[in-house]
Amino acid sequence: MPKLPHLLLCFFLCLTACQKAEVPVYFDPLVHDWPHDLSDIAPDPNVHYGKLDNGLRYALRQNAKPENEAALRFWIRAGSRNETDDTLGLAHFLEHMAFNGSENVPEGEMVKSLERLGLSFGADTNASTTFTRTEYTLNLPDTGDETVDYALFLMREIADRLLIEEEAVERERGVVESEEARGNTPARKAGRAYTDFIYPDTLSRIRPVIGTPDTLAAMSADNLRAFYDTHYRPERSVLVMVGDFDVATMEAKIKEVFSDWENPTTPPADPDNGSVSKRAPDAKVYHDDELTTQAVLFDAFPSTYKMDSAERRRDNFIRGYANSIVNQRIRKRLLEADAPVLSAGIGYSSRRLGDQASASFSAKNDDWKAGLALLDEEIRRALQYGFQQAEYDEILANQRRSLTDFVNYAPKRRSGSLASGIIGSFAGSGITTKPEDSLERFETHARDIALSDLEAAFHTMWADFDPLIWLEGPQTEGLEPDEVLTTHHNFRHRKVTPPDARESLEFAYQNFGPHGKVVWENHIEDFDIHQLRFANNVRLNMKKTDFEENWIHVSVTIGEGWNVFPTNKPGLSYLASQLTLGGYEAHKASELAQIFAGKSIGLSFNVGSERLVMTGSTNPDDLEDQFKAWAGLLTAPGYRPEWLEKFRESIEASFHTIDSTPQGVASRDLGRIWANGDIRYGLQSKETYQSYT
Repeated sequence: MPKLPHLLLCFFLCLTACQKAEVPVYFDPLVHDWPHDLSDIAPDPNVHYGKLDNGLRYALRQNAKPENEAALRFWIRAGSRNETDDTLGLAHFLEHMAFNGSENVPEGEMVKSLERLGLSFGADTNASTTFTRTEYTLNLPDTGDETVDYALFLMREIADRLLIEEEAVERERGVVESEEARGNTPARKAGRAYTDFIYPDTLSRIRPVIGTPDTLAAMSADNLRAFYDTHYRPERSVLVMVGDFDVATMEAKIKEVFSDWENPTTPPADPDNGSVSKRAPDAKVYHDDELTTQAVLFDAFPSTYKMDSAERRRDNFIRGYANSIVNQRIRKRLLEADAPVLSAGIGYSSRRLGDQASASFSAKNDDWKAGLALLDEEIRRALQYGFQQAEYDEILANQRRSLTDFVNYAPKRRSGSLASGIIGSFAGSGITTKPEDSLERFETHARDIALSDLEAAFHTMWADFDPLIWLEGPQTEGLEPDEVLTTHHNFRHRKVTPPDARESLEFAYQNFGPHGKVVWENHIEDFDIHQLRFANNVRLNMKKTDFEENWIHVSVTIGEGWNVFPTNKPGLSYLASQLTLGGYEAHKASELAQIFAGKSIGLSFNVGSERLVMTGSTNPDDLEDQFKAWAGLLTAPGYRPEWLEKFRESIEASFHTIDSTPQGVASRDLGRIWANGDIRYGLQSKETYQSYT
């Protein structure tokens, strides 16, 4: 029989082993290398991860789509949260300075040198800054040594060789200030007021990425240099490259270029963003004539955040699908002719600063009360009556189809998309996984997670929902917050009815007559295009490619386009382009999601200048159903009242805010200016659109 000390030793050894097996709550990029090092989720084995002795992390993946090209992402953990009250906008300003001169590249030459290699600024060369990071982007037109070496050289220059001269800062200041001014729209002003109300105790509330006119005007080269020397350091950086190259060769290049990067200054600590916690019900009314009427209902709870793991993905599956059923119900209501709002939805997120439940709507005819009523009704309906298996099955079918298509498409993903996905996962403390693994995990969850699990999770998320209410819009002047709170309180005491029982629906349009007879065939050898013409004069052009396995792109053109619409009714084609809102003679648009559940079917319909055009992409299994969906739309379109109502709602919403930004005015007027006053171009008046039937 073991002695007591031996038993204690065994106990502590077992306890230590168990603790090591647990997934940590948080991934800290300043402490840990990669999220997958700490998780029970397997990373995509096609991605090679590494780390230099100086702390720079890199992720590499070979990918030949497109051939002989590559994508580079250089990520630095330095954003607006690392600024001070006096230097707001500093991180973004520094991002601009990265293209304005370094030790080995004179000011103005960096962009020109990239253009000489075939990159265009904006499309292939760009950068962005957020609250937490700065990211530089290069899409390389070839993977020859000259291009790759120069791209790595430029990133190395950005790392710690920028000059940041005062004269260059002055020249760039106007660019940054104009960007701030251009974005200072009514929507952004409302967004900042919303953040002040919802997140009063967070750092992100007072750290706008773009900065303020005062801080940008006072920004100096010394400010930028101090931030640069402190935060641009190898242990805070990640380099991602995906493309048509040998991974071992690229890894050697990275080591050669970046191994000597050092930053001797004291490593900074990132400030805490704060937290969000439950507060007593309150309301904030924000008035602006340039905004549409919309609202957010928000509540906070203690954080249940976990880093990316099998447990977290299972929790997200349950929470996400529970909320999806309610959103599915809302979408069906919004497609009806008597829909009370333009849009609405609910969501729940688990973050380090706290769990957050939110519900939002965009009002119709500024009727904010109808929006509050709808959200309260659907949340309480789900709490009181639960869900139906048919609703769960519809969502599962759609997700299974989506994941299956993604697995089939995965081998053809482009390098830029893959690179952005890898860096995006890392930035969110997530793990890049194989599409096949995601599909397998989904099937396990779909098999093991019952409808009752979703109902229990929904109750946990929403039973104690007692929200803050943010309401903004043009018809809110003089509206007191107490009236908003009282209105919502009264709605919560109304009786709710059970959801309508889901009935099985089958697509009505299956038979379109006898098979067509081919009367002519041709093969264009240069392009390997097969052409057929049927007896009814329908023509078919087919080209087989290996670009995307198990994926088919289809375009159907018919009749004539907007040039043959009545010249005295300019813009009528805009109503015609929204034909699908009317559904079919046999099916309302609100029924189509259920009818086509689990299938890759699109109903895009556009009025071109010369043809009516339908385009879509699907898989071989669903191709015939896609053809039937289009043929049914052409032979039995539903001229339903909800089509006209939804069209008029969209016109009302669009025209309400069109004058609030230069872009809106341009979209309205430029087409007609370019067409020398031709009234068929550009946007018509709101009254003209509303007169159409």
